[in-house]
Amino acid sequence: MRMVATAAIFAAVLAPASPATASPETDRFAQCLTRSVTTAERTLLVRWIFTSLSAHPALRDMGTVTSAARETNTRSVAALIDDVAIGRCPAEARRAQQAGGDPIRLSFETLMRLAASDLMANPATGIEVQGLERFIDRDRWNAMLSNPAG
Repeated sequence: MRMVATAAIFAAVLAPASPATASPETDRFAQCLTRSVTTAERTLLVRWIFTSLSAHPALRDMGTVTSAARETNTRSVAALIDDVAIGRCPAEARRAQQAGGDPIRLSFETLMRLAASDLMANPATGIEVQGLERFIDRDRWNAMLSNPAG
């Protein structure tokens, strides 16, 4: 997993799913990965996202994650990705690779998108995100949207 760049990791986590350009083999591999992860494992992925993001200097004041906790989470997620891709979906991974895919990258992106969707689907997170609407300047938005020449 060290082959995956940090920027690509968070792009995979935060970016919307890309249009379907994958082969059927790659799609089957992604489906196997998604089916194979338990609720507890999805929670581990969410925790890893949090601990990873907390290392950014701009976010350090938002919470403290010890180096030991960060290391433990990173090791656990790496083991999970290996286990899910190699242990639970090996045939699908091989077929995806043979079809010209990148099963290492795909497994990581698929699992991180799954975790990110869990983050956003949680009711407490949803309430926080929806709270943004209280502060949006609706008058400015309405003025801009109703002025086609703008």
